[in-house]
This record gives sequence, C-alpha cells and structure tokens, in this order.
Amino acid sequence: RAGLQPGDIVLKLNGERVHHFLPLESTLDDSKSVDLHVKRGDKTLDFTVETDDLHAISPSEFIEISGAIIHPLSYQQAINNHLAPGGVYVSSSGF
Repeated sequence: RAGLQPGDIVLKLNGERVHHFLPLESTLDDSKSVDLHVKRGDKTLDFTVETDDLHAISPSEFIEISGAIIHPLSYQQAINNHLAPGGVYVSSSGF
C-alpha cells in the first residue's frame, strides 16, 4: 500500500531530516507534493505524497434556521462518516 500509514516514522521531508513538527507543517502547507523518506517496521521507504489545502475544504460559512446549523460538510466530518467532502451537514448550535 502506497502513502503514509499509521505507525510510519517520517525521517526526511524533501531530502531534509525531520526533527520538529512545525517545519513539517509549514512545508506541507506551502507545497503541492512532498518527497518522504519513512521508516515502516524494519523497512525504509521513499515516495511522493500529494498535498491539499485543508483550509480550502473547511467550512467558513453557515446558516442558522430554527436552532439548527446548516453548513458544508467538512473534510473531517466526511472522513468520520466515510463520505466524500462536500454536501450539506445539519448540526445543533455549538457544533
């Protein structure tokens, strides 16, 4: 199976050793794809991963009607419910 998997240890990102999370986050935010060198069990693997802008697919608007909040289905909610991002989500106030 290609791509990152739970338990992988990221050793290098675009050829540079990874020591801290913040530089990794910054590179992921600013790139369309990244080259990774990871340790998976007793193997080391190299592959390229495509990245997306999480902020671009996160809801930034909503409508409140009769105590219900209606907004676009977020990436996180879609993944939690095994759906593709998009569509409409109805929640109660505070969610």
